[in-house]
Amino acid sequence: MKLSPLSTSLLWTLALGVSSGAQAQSPATAGPRATSTIATTDYAQVAAGQAARYTAAYDSLMRLVTNIHTRSEARMGYFKATHSTFGGLRRKTQTYTGHNGPQVKMYKEKRLFGTTLQKVRYYDERGRKVLTERYVDKQLTSLKLSEYTDPLNTPAAKWVFAKGDYLQYASLPLFGRRQYTYYTKSRPATE
Repeated sequence: MKLSPLSTSLLWTLALGVSSGAQAQSPATAGPRATSTIATTDYAQVAAGQAARYTAAYDSLMRLVTNIHTRSEARMGYFKATHSTFGGLRRKTQTYTGHNGPQVKMYKEKRLFGTTLQKVRYYDERGRKVLTERYVDKQLTSLKLSEYTDPLNTPAAKWVFAKGDYLQYASLPLFGRRQYTYYTKSRPATE
């Protein structure tokens, strides 16, 4: 069952309320600020839990990305590059293990109207696309990582990172049900 991030946060709020033994009070017995204090405390607990979950997921994703980068750097042996200036500056660099070996990395850069767009793809030893990174003005805007554990060409899990505060983890078993987990960075409450 897929849940939206809003419904996930509502479920967390309900779960925290039930597990902490919170009880509803009538407005006559509770002070005027008691209700807002409970709501603020629950929001703070949920936000702290969300921040911890997001940080743990982000750290594990960045650890996987670092491993892919180091393995790819070790395998690079040959590259070829092309340049174009038609409609803006474009540059493409492809890196291989050897002269006729499988591709390791592909780097594309486009400069249009003062903006630099970069797209980097990394491939594993079997030539499967493992990591795709997109940058706008040298700032990471999206990242897609596929984990392959079986000898088939289907990924066992996928990570998606978008716009600095959204993570999605998809468990894709060969047989069985797919499971999606969403992580969002908590944003400051506005008054």
